[in-house]
Amino acid sequence: MKDMQTFDETFGQAMAEAEESVRRGDDQEASLLHGPLVELVDQLILRAVDERATDIHIEPEEAVVRVRFRIDSILQPGPMIPKPLQAAVVARLKMMAGMNLAEVRQPQSGRIRFDSKGRQFLLRVDTCLGVHGEGVVLCRPFVGRAAPVALEELDLPAEGLAAFVRAIGKPRGLVLVTSPGGQGKSATAYAALAKLSTADVSLATVEERAEWPVNFVQHHETGRHADRSGLLRAVLRQDPDFIFVDALDDPETAKLALRAAETGHLVIAGMTAQSALSAVRRLLALADDPLLVSEALVAATCQRLARRTCAKCRTIALAPEDRREELERFASAHGISWVGQVAETQGCPACRFRGTHGRLPLFEIFEAAPEAQELILRNRIGPELDRLARAQGMRTMYEDGLRRVLARELTLKELARFFPLERFIPPAA
Repeated sequence: MKDMQTFDETFGQAMAEAEESVRRGDDQEASLLHGPLVELVDQLILRAVDERATDIHIEPEEAVVRVRFRIDSILQPGPMIPKPLQAAVVARLKMMAGMNLAEVRQPQSGRIRFDSKGRQFLLRVDTCLGVHGEGVVLCRPFVGRAAPVALEELDLPAEGLAAFVRAIGKPRGLVLVTSPGGQGKSATAYAALAKLSTADVSLATVEERAEWPVNFVQHHETGRHADRSGLLRAVLRQDPDFIFVDALDDPETAKLALRAAETGHLVIAGMTAQSALSAVRRLLALADDPLLVSEALVAATCQRLARRTCAKCRTIALAPEDRREELERFASAHGISWVGQVAETQGCPACRFRGTHGRLPLFEIFEAAPEAQELILRNRIGPELDRLARAQGMRTMYEDGLRRVLARELTLKELARFFPLERFIPPAA
C-alpha cells in the first residue's frame, strides 16, 4: 500500500506539472522529449509493471481520459487523466512507439521497449480513433517479457507438456495451438518456437505482427504484404524446416499449411477455438479435404488462462455439497488423495486485496493417433471422435481445472467462469 501511495504522489505531481506546461503553452515538441509529460507517461507504465498488468487501456471520454489496467484477465480502474492532457499523452506514447504523430484518422501499431530497474519490457501499442479522440491500448505480452518464456515455465500439466513436446518434436506435420482470444496461445506458440530454434535449422514465421524476437527465426509480417496466404507461399519457397503461422482463418492459408506439413515441414499454427476438438472440426471445414487433414495433423491444443488463488491469503473450506460427489469421483478416477476441502479467496496486501495473484493455464491436447486419423478421413468428427480422444487418455481443460481445484490453486467459482455447465464424467471403459 505504501508503494501505491508513493505512486499516487509522484503521478499526481507529474500530472499537475504537465497540466501547467500545457496551460503555459510550452513548446510541444520539447515537452514530448523531456519534462513532466515524459515523467507522467513513464509513471503510468511503471504502475502497470508493478501491478502485473497485461494491458493498459487509455480511453478518452467526453470530460476525462480514463485509464484501466487488465490484471489477471479482469480490467481494474486506474488513474484519471485530465482532458487537456489527452493529446499530449497520446502523442508521447505514439512517439515512443515510433508512430506517425500527424496521423490520427487511421489506426496505427508499434512497439515500445521500456527499461525499469534493470529489466526490459516490450510493449505492443495500438491506436484507434474514437468519438472522443484517439484511444491507446498497450499490451505487455506475457507480463512484458522482452523474450518468450521457456516452454517448461508455462506451468502446463506434466502429461500435457510431454504430449506437446512430442508433437513439436515430429519431423513434419501440423500442430494447432488454439484458444479463445487473449488466452495465451501466442505465449505457448512462441515458447515452442524458442525451443525449436537452434543454429542448425531454419525457422520462419508468417504473422500479422511479430510478438517477440527469437534467435535464428526469420519473422515475416503480413502488414507488409498482400495477405497471409501470399506471404506463406513466399516463405515456403525459401524451404524452412519449421514454419509458424499465427492464424489459420481462411481456406487458402489452411490448405497451404496442410500441404506444407504433408510434404516435409513441421508447421505450428494458431487458431481461435473453444476446444482442441472443435479446432480439428474447424480445420476440416476450412480445408474441405479429409484426406489432407488426416495425413497432416499431428496434434491440436487449446487453453484458457484462469486466475490463480493468492497463496498468502487463500482460505480452506469444505467443498460445497452439490460439487463434492463430482470432485470425489474425479479424485478417485485419477488416483488423487483428497480430503474434501477446496480453496476460497480472501484478499491481502500481496494481491492488492483481490484474492488472486497471477494466472495459470487450463490446458488440453488432442494427439491424432492412427485411429483418430481414420475417423477424420471418414469425416466422423462428432461424438465418435470425442469418445475416442477420451478413451485414449485426453484430459480436457475442465478436468485440468478440477485438478487445480483439488490442488487449491483455483477456486470452483473461477473454474465456473469458464465452464459453468460442465461436469466430470469418467470415460467409458
